Amino acid sequence: MNTFKVQASILSAQALQEQILSRYRLDSPVSCRLHKYGVNDTYRVNAADSLYFLRIYSLCYSEYAAIQREVRLLQALREQNVSVGCPVADRAGETIHHIQAPEGLRYAVLFSGGQGKQIDAKFESQMEALGAWVGRFHSAADDLNMPGVRGDMDIQRMVNRNVQSVLPRLLDREQDRDFLQTLAGQLTTKLSQLTGQSADTGIIHGDLHMDNAVFSDNQEITVFDFADSGIGWRLYDLGVALFLIRTRLQDTEQQDSAWKALLRGYRKHRYLPDEAARNVTLFVALKILWLLDFRTRVGDRHGDGWLNDEYYEAAFSRLRKIAQDLELF
Repeated sequence: MNTFKVQASILSAQALQEQILSRYRLDSPVSCRLHKYGVNDTYRVNAADSLYFLRIYSLCYSEYAAIQREVRLLQALREQNVSVGCPVADRAGETIHHIQAPEGLRYAVLFSGGQGKQIDAKFESQMEALGAWVGRFHSAADDLNMPGVRGDMDIQRMVNRNVQSVLPRLLDREQDRDFLQTLAGQLTTKLSQLTGQSADTGIIHGDLHMDNAVFSDNQEITVFDFADSGIGWRLYDLGVALFLIRTRLQDTEQQDSAWKALLRGYRKHRYLPDEAARNVTLFVALKILWLLDFRTRVGDRHGDGWLNDEYYEAAFSRLRKIAQDLELF
């Protein structure tokens, strides 16, 4: 009997504990449970009083060289005293493990876990702490002469590639297609004209949403998941945070308070003039374009049934509002 081809699998937590976690010096008792099925799968590992997360990279993220760059970046940031979920080496000193999954070769990395709860945008203290973390991270990254995990997050990648990826999905949405192509040209012009701190580039997180950070009882932030890190505009990290603030908080006054708190924290560690802060909205648009492309790319893993009229109407409504606010048309 022929084996039926698999495009995505969920690996057994018990098998991972026996075949991967057994290579580490972990205090007993050790438990491993599936924590989150996502683009990459995450398993929660408890070892006595210590918490870890085992990430199993999906096929679309299983580029060994990129995972190596992510590991090196996190190790370098930890040396700079930036609080991140850091790769843990096994008894042999290895941090990356190969797994022959049914769909193909995948990789596993064990990360230290940060204690705390996911950030809630309603609380200004948490948003200020997140902003302070981003400021420290950007400043520490200035001293790192390293390539981006996923390369350059420039106009070609963040505008042109993302737009071209989405256009075939919009064959029956002619107005949205025309708008998106015009928007791409306007964004390219705006981005090319940025100067000063608005044009500041370097290592960025690339996916700084609040599910990738925890806030501890002692007011400390730990950030995880640098799989989408690259060399890009520093304002993009702030744009991702602003996008999440706007989507998670419905009240405009709450949105404004959360955003001001984040900027307040950021400015404690890094210079950001008002003009640059106003330009962050430009990068909210880039985040939406990134999401449109991303949702298209992961359809084989998560399905694409929800890429429907309701989804596109919400996304293009946000983009049109940003275009209006920035007077792009």
